[in-house]
Amino acid sequence: LHYAAAYCDPKITSELLELGCADVNLKNPRGYTVLHMAAMRREPATIVALLTKGAHPSDLTSDERTALRISKRLTRSIDYFRPTDEGKESPKDRLCIEILEQ
Repeated sequence: LHYAAAYCDPKITSELLELGCADVNLKNPRGYTVLHMAAMRREPATIVALLTKGAHPSDLTSDERTALRISKRLTRSIDYFRPTDEGKESPKDRLCIEILEQ
């Protein structure tokens, strides 16, 4: 699941989650959960799917970072605060932060 969140299409990650075979809060050797991996990838669909399946957004990595902190660190402020044109999607970076802040 960690690999899928980091490298695969969000649909594959969602399908793996639907199988219910993996613990979404399991940490890898570096202390990262699947949610941390999705935050690094900046993939809102995967983040929502993980939270729906019970991922803990407050879990810390071995270097004391939450998924929200990872997402904020990878997002440039100019990208976060840039207005979105009407009818266009919000940037994925901004969506990830907004989802994790809730």
